[in-house]
Amino acid sequence: MLLHYGLKLKGNSHEALGLECQDAFSIRSVGDRLLVAAIADGLGSCSRSAVGARLAAESATAYLAGHLSSGCLCADVLPELEAAFREALQQVKVAAGGEDLLDYSSTFTIVVYDGEHLAYGHVGDSGAIALTPAGDYQLITRQMKGALANETVPLSYGEKYWRFGYEPGPFCAIALMTDGLYEHICLPSLREKTPPLYGARVRPFIDRAVAPINTQEEAEEMGQEILTYFQTEPEARGTNDDLTLVCLFNQAIVPAEKEPDYYVPQITADEALNYQRRLYPSLEAKTSTTTDGQDSQECANESVAVIQRTTDPLAEGFSALETLDAYSSQWSMIEWAFLIALIALAGFFSLVVIVIFMAIVFHL
Repeated sequence: MLLHYGLKLKGNSHEALGLECQDAFSIRSVGDRLLVAAIADGLGSCSRSAVGARLAAESATAYLAGHLSSGCLCADVLPELEAAFREALQQVKVAAGGEDLLDYSSTFTIVVYDGEHLAYGHVGDSGAIALTPAGDYQLITRQMKGALANETVPLSYGEKYWRFGYEPGPFCAIALMTDGLYEHICLPSLREKTPPLYGARVRPFIDRAVAPINTQEEAEEMGQEILTYFQTEPEARGTNDDLTLVCLFNQAIVPAEKEPDYYVPQITADEALNYQRRLYPSLEAKTSTTTDGQDSQECANESVAVIQRTTDPLAEGFSALETLDAYSSQWSMIEWAFLIALIALAGFFSLVVIVIFMAIVFHL
């Protein structure tokens, strides 16, 4: 039996501004042997992106549900996935009418899952993660980012940017998430690690060894519990962005449990510092001018302390922003001290000039 749940949550920044949630998701069953799931993240800078995200998710899953059969093979559905992307874009174009299509821009990720294999379509900075029966995590998609951290590639950019693929697995669970959550699980500094993500942060969502669900009703209850947790513990989100999570399960398989170290990444101070520089490029100039090795090491250790917290997985906070605050506070003090020193030095030289000037005047 295939189980699923989905949730979305308005980001704190949208709450403060009175804006709607710009994320969307859609899940459809094709018989009892196939699930189709999609997530879309409307671009915050686009006025109608929430509409575009909803239309993309709903129209693509509806198209696939109408063109796939329960017994079809995931390896054979890539043409249908491409057609579903075209259908999604077409529906967005229809809604836009004479308006600018870019105002309806959203990222878009969709998977077809049969309880063992999966096929996917992807564009943008959301992502998909899979769990194997052996307990291993695998990244299915890669984020598409622009020159700036908040830049990405939307569905409306067209087929040139769309990516499709098939993964044989076997997989016992799949998680789709928009970037508000994905970036706090799939840290850039972990891309070359095993696993290439923070396992303890995703495990409570898709690992039936720690979240035993056996019926669709239990799966939906689990999704509601996670949503309630994020609503009542805002700091646990670790982001001001909207947040969407969709999980698919093969009820017949409970994944094996790994050693504890597998779920908590072992990151050196240098790796953590490099991660922060990549995540926040504006800090690069500040950190690179540090001449005191001890100060640099302390900065990196602060980063490690945040990344390696090992409390209850759901309560970990998913927060890189805490590290940014630590950096900002430390370097702000240095900058203020430097500014005060410059002012004092300027005052001293001004006083010297005045004394010399007065001495010359009185001498004459």
